[in-house]
Amino acid sequence: MEKWVEFEKECVNFLNSQYGDKSTFKRVGGSDSTAPDINVYDKKNKLKFSIEAKMSSAQSGQFVLFPKDGKFEYSTGNAQYPPNEPTKEIIKYMDGNFETYCKPGTKGAELTIPSSYLYKWVKEYYKTVKKEEYFITNLNSAAL
Repeated sequence: MEKWVEFEKECVNFLNSQYGDKSTFKRVGGSDSTAPDINVYDKKNKLKFSIEAKMSSAQSGQFVLFPKDGKFEYSTGNAQYPPNEPTKEIIKYMDGNFETYCKPGTKGAELTIPSSYLYKWVKEYYKTVKKEEYFITNLNSAAL
């Protein structure tokens, strides 16, 4: 069984053990990244909201940029996610360090940007694209 599958199951078990008297938590997404990971239902089995289960080592989304004339251009392939303020902050940072990021090669290049930029981007991405407002994660990869 994949680690992320086991993690999602552990999350559902944890949530049901801690909050099962108020709500029911069900794993629903599977490998479909466009679907929620965990749905939360009230006692009448009505969907209340969803939760994204994300292992701390997992990628939390992406957008594509292309180097052009000393700056980065936002790809039209990012149609599901138009640029917003956090995206613009990241691009501005990368533009200011163009030579570092313009030729990442097959290994890529580590984005050494203040984490506050990335936190804002992740929050906005999940709110806008995934329609998720809550996460559950394992910050130190320890079992729940």
